[in-house]
Amino acid sequence: MTLKINKWDGFRIALIAVAISGVAVVLSNEFLSNKNESKAAINIKFPETIPLPNWQAISSSDLTAKNEDQSDLGRLYQYHNGQEKLKIDARYQLYTDSNASRLLMVYEGIPPATILPKTKYIKDLGHYYLFDYKDQAYLSACLPPKGETSVTQQQYVNNRYRYGWSIPRSFFWLIGQQDLFESRCLWTVVSMPVDTYASADATDKAFEQLEKAWFAWFDWWQKNPFP
Repeated sequence: MTLKINKWDGFRIALIAVAISGVAVVLSNEFLSNKNESKAAINIKFPETIPLPNWQAISSSDLTAKNEDQSDLGRLYQYHNGQEKLKIDARYQLYTDSNASRLLMVYEGIPPATILPKTKYIKDLGHYYLFDYKDQAYLSACLPPKGETSVTQQQYVNNRYRYGWSIPRSFFWLIGQQDLFESRCLWTVVSMPVDTYASADATDKAFEQLEKAWFAWFDWWQKNPFP
């Protein structure tokens, strides 16, 4: 018995071959650009400087890990604008719950009961905290490689489900190269001194400056995501 293949069968077979080749290319590129994330956590290197409009970089230095978990890597960036000073603590989190109250306690030593944070939300950027503590104004949030920032576990989980999955990730999850969902986060705390004795609205003005710095910081990391 001779199997006959008409021209449409041949065309269909060719299309399937092209589709398979395309998937192979996508997976290959994904593999090259997204290596095993646990290895990335060990090898990640923060840039020496990150430019912020209207701020001059003073210095940056590695932050000491709280434990032996390599996902606890971080860097401290310091800036000035005349007499004003700005500090940014950035810590790489491979696995986190993005609970701002807990992370502020762990990394900044700020007890949750001592602050009244205001949660703000901006579409396509995300949620972030604004608060003051001991003559300092603060802004903090968890910044993912893709999607919106968060300050609660629910916001973080929602972002993971919305932006943290892809078909290539599923393939690499099956072969043990990646998690099924993107779980990384850059926990960031932006702060600056506040002299409330000099001006009654000093804290509000500081919040405005922190937000401008945060928008620039977010934009830079969206264009230069960590590996």
